[in-house]
Amino acid sequence: FFKQKTAYEMLRSLVGSEMCIETGVHVDILQERSGIPVPELMQVLCELELAGRIRSLPGKMYVSV
Repeated sequence: FFKQKTAYEMLRSLVGSEMCIETGVHVDILQERSGIPVPELMQVLCELELAGRIRSLPGKMYVSV
């Protein structure tokens, strides 16, 4: 549980960064910067999207809402 919360907070920060707010960020960049394994990363991205904190864009891009 602690690891997942850390991943959640890390991704929220990355996706909310200035770069991501305007253009979005590719899932590969999020994985590279966070170091979170892809299955866990996708789970956290899904949770953030369901919570209304991020939005997915075409091409596996994510943007802060």
